[in-house]
Amino acid sequence: MSQPHRAVLCFLLALGLIGLGASRPQLPCGVYSGQALAERLIVFNRVPKVGSTALLYAFAALHKQHKIHFLHSTTFHDMSPSGSEKSSACSLLGNVSSIYSRSRYRKDLSRREWSRPLVFDQHTRFASFHSARLPTPPHINIIREPVHRLVSGYYYLIKGPREPSLMAAERRRRGDQANYTIDECLAVPLAERRCGLRGDFNLLTAFFCGHEAPCDCVGPGSRPRAPPGQTFAEEQEWSERTGKAPRCIDSERTAALARAIANIEQHYVVVGVSPLLHEFLSVIECKLPRLQGLASYPIPRAKTTAGGYETPSPAAQAELARLVDLDVALYEHVTARFSKQYHQCFPSNPPLSFD
Repeated sequence: MSQPHRAVLCFLLALGLIGLGASRPQLPCGVYSGQALAERLIVFNRVPKVGSTALLYAFAALHKQHKIHFLHSTTFHDMSPSGSEKSSACSLLGNVSSIYSRSRYRKDLSRREWSRPLVFDQHTRFASFHSARLPTPPHINIIREPVHRLVSGYYYLIKGPREPSLMAAERRRRGDQANYTIDECLAVPLAERRCGLRGDFNLLTAFFCGHEAPCDCVGPGSRPRAPPGQTFAEEQEWSERTGKAPRCIDSERTAALARAIANIEQHYVVVGVSPLLHEFLSVIECKLPRLQGLASYPIPRAKTTAGGYETPSPAAQAELARLVDLDVALYEHVTARFSKQYHQCFPSNPPLSFD
């Protein structure tokens, strides 16, 4: 066995992802149970367009100082629900081991610093490890005011900063509506709208909810929404009559929000709020002492959309708030929770402001 392969094998053994001997029960996804996994792995399932990229420099700095293992996934992943929490959890574990095995960080394995926490970040929905008979590791995340995030994401697709080829492809998809402002886009009838702002935009709720129903009623790739007030029985009758899959009724969307909030309370040590990045790192240090040193690293200024963009009118902002109604409710919960955590950690500091 070559030295690199031996190093990877040692890492997976120590992490509890594989085992030796037949006495340990094999899990459905082909890995083995072990407390070492829960003790070392910290998942940062980053929500897109919230300014979290700047935070990666702080985690990379701690890795450089040999205080943590930091693994960054460049896979955007499918933001749509996969339909299975188990397969999603197994996919995440496989990604962790795959990235580690091919990264330059594997040289650290020879030092046998197995006690160092392993922070893994990826743009992906929450996945419950319980479905794979593994303890769900602690999670961290950060969010942004939903309407601001939606506005930023709208212009990011065509103005960047991102790959020119991707922006060109998006402009071709939008056609003669490529340069529309948000106000102009919302004025286009939905059936003729190519400039975006179609479908469900509750991405924050989706990232904290997960994959299985009712989470398939929120975010990209979600099932269509039934008319307001539609009952489950009425939707089943419509499905049988049309031969199409049942659409999401209001109670399922409400259940998705409730599950997202429950996951935050149960599995997320800290959920911060942008642009309070330094405060977010400070609370992480307070709640997770294993990550001491994060807040001491200077955070670079986040890149902004090239050329800026026109601020939507009050009417357009009200319509955008309607498109992200669940995210607005989740944001209010997170800001209250983060304020409380910050006060617990730093009682002598002034209260936080989210304006």
